[in-house]
Amino acid sequence: MISYDNMATQTRTTGQIYEATCIHLPVELKQQAKCAGINMTATLREALKEKLQTDNNTENKNNPAQPNHEQTGNTASHGGAV
Repeated sequence: MISYDNMATQTRTTGQIYEATCIHLPVELKQQAKCAGINMTATLREALKEKLQTDNNTENKNNPAQPNHEQTGNTASHGGAV
């Protein structure tokens, strides 16, 4: 079951909250993705997760004195609840 808190967010039964967003793509790219049957939402979600993981790994290698917030569970510096 999905409940809609407002027009921009959805809360799934898992408790995960999703927010709608808009991106601008070249028409040709969107048409090619649609013809290829690519789920653009899932693809963007996966690419963002991969990019964030890569960036976090690079950041930790360049500055080993800083703790990895994912490993420590500390998300306060990213605005999340602790």
